[in-house]
Parts: sequence; structure tokens; C-alpha cells
Amino acid sequence: MPRFLVYHPAEDTRVFELTGDRPISIGRARSCTLILDNASVSRLHAVVRTNPEGKWQIIDRASANGLRINGTARKEATLEPNDEILLGEYRLRYFEDLPAREAVTYGTPQLPPRVATAISAYCGSVTAAQPISNVTTGHGLRPLSAADRARVADRENRLLALLNRVKGTLEGLTTVPQLTGRVLDLVLEMDGAERGFVMLLDKDSIGRGDFSRGGYGFEPALIRCRAQANAAPGHSPPQLTISQSIIRQVMHGGLPLLVTDPQADPRLAASKSIAAAGIQSAMCAPLGKRERRFGLLYVDNLSRRGMFAVDDLNVFAIIAAEAGLAIDRVRLAEAAEQRPSPVVTR
Repeated sequence: MPRFLVYHPAEDTRVFELTGDRPISIGRARSCTLILDNASVSRLHAVVRTNPEGKWQIIDRASANGLRINGTARKEATLEPNDEILLGEYRLRYFEDLPAREAVTYGTPQLPPRVATAISAYCGSVTAAQPISNVTTGHGLRPLSAADRARVADRENRLLALLNRVKGTLEGLTTVPQLTGRVLDLVLEMDGAERGFVMLLDKDSIGRGDFSRGGYGFEPALIRCRAQANAAPGHSPPQLTISQSIIRQVMHGGLPLLVTDPQADPRLAASKSIAAAGIQSAMCAPLGKRERRFGLLYVDNLSRRGMFAVDDLNVFAIIAAEAGLAIDRVRLAEAAEQRPSPVVTR
């Protein structure tokens, strides 16, 4: 399904699905289909619609600041995969579903510089995803207002605080069960997360660098549900099912996956486990770094589609990466304790 990745430096990144054949209005007005609530955007800035060949095209509606497509001012354009559209202070990246592995994930926007530096100091790159990161470059963007600059700084501080909290929380734990339980506590605090799974690779699969051809196995999964997800009157307990399609996507590609609407996603629509469990929104990420993985971390929502945004995936991937490093630390310490002491001869 075609979609826009909508980025603004002071807002959460969003994914907007292009569905149906009716025109989509973009602008500041509340009547628009895609609302971009910022003074740099006209009330009705642009319209997106399909042409007779079934391709999506964008048309400027005499906006004050116009449109730039891949850096060039345009009145209208037929969109191609990965096109970047500049509307005032917003960048929209256009995507289509493709069979190639590069289409598995939306990737993650570039993290704020202080956060990226803090992460790389102890866990390297959080994700090696295809570079949607250039969405966040400042080239061509209008200068941010003082209020927007304050929001950017606040978001950066919140991410740093989360990173420090995750690291501090996991640092003192000394067993894998303690770690996996605490990780599930952390991710179930995220807005929209109803169920969480930790799936650790079995001992025969740990240490393999390439999982693209399968042949891996997991220990029994640790599953936890948010309390209110179980307590809703008149509802049965959540299904204890995770989609094999999602597992394969993340294990084979080694990248985090954001699922905003599995039934509309051609990569996942045929999954019987998704249909059986009623999964509406999900995130899944490798535990650890891409070249040294210990399993998967997964959360989902069975009630509503579109519960997670790309910025949520950023946070989730940070937790999964740090959890993998903590698991590695604990297992190395356990192995060292089990090694026999060297025999000293005189």
C-alpha cells in the first residue's frame, strides 16, 4: 500500500496510508485529510490523487510556500518510490510496497545527535536500516521557531533520559530471567502496547551472523500482557500468538519492523497467525546488534490499527539493542563462573 512518512523536527514522525481513489487534501485546515498544523503550511496546501494510469500525483493548490519534490520547485508531480516532498517545515517521503527486502521496514529517522552519540558509545548503530535518516537533514527547511526549537530539545532530552533509564535499569541485573522480565515491563509502558513477547534464540542458534536462510530456533517465549488488556469486561484474554510472518521478516533482515495495518500490508495480509490473533498494530526488533543477535523483542495491540509511529519504533529499537547487550553481559559472566579454575602445579 502506498504511504507517506511525515516528518517534522518538533513532532512525532507519522505514517499516512494512501487508500482508496478519492483525492487527499493536505494542509493546515481541520477539514484536510492530512493535517499539517503549522504556519509554514497553507490552509489547503496540496492535493494528492491518482491519475488515469493509477499512479499517485501531488498538485500544489496555490500555496504560499509551494512544493519542492526532491529539492526542485514543482507545481505538480507524479510520485515515484522514495520521492521526498517539502511542504513548509514538513518533509514527506513517498513509499510503495515492493517485494525487495529493503521494503521490510520503514527504517527509523536519524536520532538527535546527542542521542546517537550516547548510543554509539556502548552499542554501536541502533539500526542499520535503509537511510530514511536523510529525511531529517536541515537542507531546504525553513528556520524553526523558538517554540519548535524548544520542542526539539525536549524530545532529545526525553530520549536521552529513556536511554539512561534503560541502561541503568538493566545494568544491575544478573540473570537472564530478570532481564527479560524487566524489558517487558519497560516496553509495556509504551502507549498502545497491550502484549509483549521476548523470544530468545536457542543455544544452537546463538552466534550465527546470517539468519536469512532460516534454520534457527527459539527457547519458549516469555509473554506478558498489560493488566488492563486482560481486565476488560466481556473480552476474552488476549491470544498468545505471534505471527511467523513477522518473525521471519525481522530474523531474515535483521532490522526492526513497524506494522501499522497488517491486513492492508501485502507482506503480511496472508498470515493466518495474524488473522487468528487479531493483531492490529505491532513492533518487532532484534535483541542486540545486527551482527550479534540473541532473539526478538515484540509488542502489539489487538484493538486498534496505527497505534505505533516511527518514533515509537526508534524507542523500541533502543530498548531491544540495549537488552541484547545486557543478555550478552550476563551470559558471559555465567560462563566465566562455570569454567573450572586452573590447576596450579608446583
